[in-house]
Amino acid sequence: MAELKLSDIPGLLKGDKLKPILIGVGAAMALFVWFQVLFIPRSANLREVGQKVRTMAQDLKVLKEKIKKLPQMEKELEQMAGQYDPKMVTMLPEEQLPEFFQLITQAARTADVRLSNIKPVMEVSGLSPSPSGFLELPVRVDASGGYHNIGRFLDVLESSKALFRVYQIKIEPSDHDMWHHEANIVLWVYLFPGGDRPKS
Repeated sequence: MAELKLSDIPGLLKGDKLKPILIGVGAAMALFVWFQVLFIPRSANLREVGQKVRTMAQDLKVLKEKIKKLPQMEKELEQMAGQYDPKMVTMLPEEQLPEFFQLITQAARTADVRLSNIKPVMEVSGLSPSPSGFLELPVRVDASGGYHNIGRFLDVLESSKALFRVYQIKIEPSDHDMWHHEANIVLWVYLFPGGDRPKS
């Protein structure tokens, strides 16, 4: 290899010998600028976009699963709407209070629950009509049975025609049978005042 002398440098700076060097330096500088200015920020942006894409894909998967269940949900809603009829729920006249007690007895029999007490907390004759014009009578019900049986008892009773609400319920394990519970329930029954009741 020929030794490069200082006297040869002026010759190198002339003519075509300098072009490859300049091209190489220019390419290296362009690559460095592209890497710093474009590649690094674009890589970070791509990572962020990738995370968003994965999140949206997961949300889309959940949405598709819910859409698949939509026909079933609509069918269940139609069935529930068909079972509900406001005319089926009526307010009993106070003279028909014994019918409500019969409904309680029938519900207990259906749910395999034993009743030990059904008693109004107060006399119907001592009630005064509410501002809406009806009577509100609390009825105490003491029952015993399995936990699920007691729940079914209330479900059956609530599907009856009488208008009432569960005001209070207390369930405790039985001292004599670990599989049964004692339930103390207060039902708030709504009644029409009788025709011979004095007007308030």
